[in-house]
Amino acid sequence: MNLPWFGPTDEEIDAVIRHLVSQHGADAPDEALRVCEAYRSLGASKNERLYRLAARKCAASLTKARGAASWRAAARLVAHRGNSAMGSASSSASRPKV
Repeated sequence: MNLPWFGPTDEEIDAVIRHLVSQHGADAPDEALRVCEAYRSLGASKNERLYRLAARKCAASLTKARGAASWRAAARLVAHRGNSAMGSASSSASRPKV
């Protein structure tokens, strides 16, 4: 939890992330870092820290989401292979042996 007198609040960070994701999609962390560098060059340390924290949090969220998506895709693939293997086994079991 960020204390308000030491830097941006979690609500401010989340608002920046929502804005960046709505405007830039999956490129939001890169855009946050670009804006962070712009604020650094201007000497605006509070805004620099806000966008740096937003970039870090957004990148972590996207990494987690991509991992979950790849896990779900792998689970679907395994389930599909399992169903096709069961289907071929059950079709051969239903045929009479000669």
